[in-house]
Parts: sequence; C-alpha cells; structure tokens
Amino acid sequence: MRFQCTKCSYVAKRDKLPEMCPYCGEEKTMVVAKDAQDILDELIDN
Repeated sequence: MRFQCTKCSYVAKRDKLPEMCPYCGEEKTMVVAKDAQDILDELIDN
C-alpha cells in the first residue's frame, strides 16, 4: 500500500499505516495515498 504524509507529501510503500512520516518525522500525518482512479472518481461524483 502507498501512504502519503499530509505535511510534506512524502509517499511511502508499506504493508501498514506508519505511525509517523519516515521523511519529516511528524506523527499521525500519514494517510492512504490516492491514485489516479481515486481522483477521477471524485471528479465524476462532484
């Protein structure tokens, strides 16, 4: 799975959600990264 930091935008590939960003070190900023299909689906729904 890919996770992205909401603070620095770093993307990490991990099996589970990291507690903190491995790049900037901020805690609880990692979320599931959106892929192109997710973004297109959001545009179509709105």
